[in-house]
Amino acid sequence: AYLITGSLACDMSTVQITLGILLLISAFLLGKLFCAYLCPLGFITEKLGRLRDKFQIKEIVVNDGSVIDSILRSIKYIILFIVTYISISSSELFCKQFDPYYASVTGFKGEINIWLALSAINILLLGSFFAKMFWCKYICPLGAFMNISRFLLFGLGLILAYWLIQILGINLAWYFLAGAIILAGYLLEIFCNKGSLFPLLKIKREKSLCPQGCEECIKKCPYNIPLNQSEITKHIDCTMCGDCINACPEKALSVNGKKGLWILIPIMTILLAVTGV
Repeated sequence: AYLITGSLACDMSTVQITLGILLLISAFLLGKLFCAYLCPLGFITEKLGRLRDKFQIKEIVVNDGSVIDSILRSIKYIILFIVTYISISSSELFCKQFDPYYASVTGFKGEINIWLALSAINILLLGSFFAKMFWCKYICPLGAFMNISRFLLFGLGLILAYWLIQILGINLAWYFLAGAIILAGYLLEIFCNKGSLFPLLKIKREKSLCPQGCEECIKKCPYNIPLNQSEITKHIDCTMCGDCINACPEKALSVNGKKGLWILIPIMTILLAVTGV
């Protein structure tokens, strides 16, 4: 909104803008550290999954890469486009109207739409209770934004193409560019769910230490990523939480092949947030 309309949304300040820029840079270079260590909704989602296991309630399994999985993954990108369009057009943060965390901490007295907020809370609680990481994988627009940042170079290419079209005298509204970037992010997640060079931090497996059929890492991974099937994990759902590293009985997993490096990741995340403020 600041770039297009020249105004800041709601009571937003340069602190939030700075944190947003840092979030984008950190997601591009280091991965989804915010999702693993700072996001309160991700924390609730994980706890609901553990609560389900405690009561021995059968989980609804959506196989990664299935048609249903692909359709569900589109939801967060659709929400991201709606949030982006309304927020920029109105200079109001539309996500505030349904954000479960914002509604909860304000006691439903903030800038919320009560029905949207209640619907979002129900989806968060029920969806994440019966399906592992449901909110994070399929609903969260910030998660879509973080995934797009992994393909940031592709997005920069679309921005360059948009700029060249404008120079040629074809006047396309900004939302065509936003829609193209968001659509590209979704398609890349579905058909190419593995980053290449970025992020710089990745889980690495030492084959000689990894026993066949163990799969303790997969059981502990919040997203059930098959870490034992590749030397380097590049899956787009990986948040670098380190649960797989802690779970491995043979210590075959590490960050970038360096033992002990993972312990610095949460510290790095906190330092980035403090630096932004």
